[in-house]
Amino acid sequence: MAYDAIINGAHALAFYGGTIAGCWGPTDTQHQWNWTFWQSVLKPLVQDLSASSPIAPALVNEATSTPVTTTDPTTEAVLRQGTSPDDLWLLTAYSGAESTEVTFSGLPSWITSGSVYAENRDVTVESGSFSDAFDPWSVHVYHFVEPLTLQPLRRVSAKVGTPVRIDGAGLAGATSVTFGGFAAKFEVVSDDELVATVPTRARSGSVVVRTAIAKAKSSAAFAILPSVAAAPRITGVARAGRILAATTGRWYGDPAKRYSYAWERCNTRGASCTAIPRARRSRLTLGKGSVGSRVRVIVTVTTVAGSASAQSAATPVVAG
Repeated sequence: MAYDAIINGAHALAFYGGTIAGCWGPTDTQHQWNWTFWQSVLKPLVQDLSASSPIAPALVNEATSTPVTTTDPTTEAVLRQGTSPDDLWLLTAYSGAESTEVTFSGLPSWITSGSVYAENRDVTVESGSFSDAFDPWSVHVYHFVEPLTLQPLRRVSAKVGTPVRIDGAGLAGATSVTFGGFAAKFEVVSDDELVATVPTRARSGSVVVRTAIAKAKSSAAFAILPSVAAAPRITGVARAGRILAATTGRWYGDPAKRYSYAWERCNTRGASCTAIPRARRSRLTLGKGSVGSRVRVIVTVTTVAGSASAQSAATPVVAG
């Protein structure tokens, strides 16, 4: 009756009758309550239906209820989501007076097998259908979990901020996506596809998708290509004989393995720049040849994933 009530939308259950003396045995009479019924029937049922049980999310998730077709008119059945769309529970209640076999159909196509809650056995599902035996006035609850899988990534490298398509199965229940351990914003397109944006703190490594009950990671590592977060700057006085110094700038992606520098002279507008010979360090001593020009630096970072360059703003015109 408890499961029959839940299938039909009950929001709360109340159990009573423990004080009916006519149902007591000798031990119950001694304690003035039907502890025999509690130990043998009611306690296991309450444990099965408690808020800490695996089925608890489905019991209160009435909004996700989906009817399932049965071959027996005295068998009620409803399919509900548990913790996520890939966590399904089929609640059934048989009210016939004789043992029978019931066939259920109309289940999602991805279901190929399931476990029977609290019975330590499994059922095999083919084309959304399976059969099971029922004793008089019995209940079975079936648990189906869609496997979470990822297809090989369509692209294996990208810069921060790039949308990346992820294909697989069971993605509708995704709760997080990480790139190299850092959380990304994502949008579920369908159960087979989601799009995640490479996060600013991402590092090269596996792409991991998690649901409430499972996780899956990409078969190949995803490379985070370096990209500039803040351009390099030049410090120092733009005057012949003085020393200019270049910062590395800030970069997205993996930690830098090395930085390289290329200094250039530009016209008074900061355009038409040409390389300054042998100026390949982070510091530059301004010579007389730079007087009347502006100077800038190009910094190149190299990481395990690749290289990228960014240029500074040009200095004021170099004075003599």
